[in-house]
Amino acid sequence: MSLIHPNVRRWIQEGQENPERLWAAAAEEMPWLRKWERVFEWNFPTFRWFIGDLNFVHMLPKTRSGKIMRRVLKAVILDRDPGDITTIEDEGSVEEARQSYQQMKKEIAAQAR
Repeated sequence: MSLIHPNVRRWIQEGQENPERLWAAAAEEMPWLRKWERVFEWNFPTFRWFIGDLNFVHMLPKTRSGKIMRRVLKAVILDRDPGDITTIEDEGSVEEARQSYQQMKKEIAAQAR
């Protein structure tokens, strides 16, 4: 008797045969602001997943605490006040991230029309 569920066994086999197809199918189940252009890109020695779904900014808010960083980026996405950001190296980077996110939402809305 196998301890591996038949669905998991099938996913393993599918992933070995065509990993990009497997990950693309899994990603289709997730909410995306903008669908990716390519599932995978490998330029040795680095690789990237779901190319085209990210929007880059000049600088992310830097802080020693990942907890603060998560709170700030969540506030940016939810359009809320990030609270105390005095420990962030460049407080202007929070506004840059907010503006970039708003621009991305506008572009997505325009594409949907």
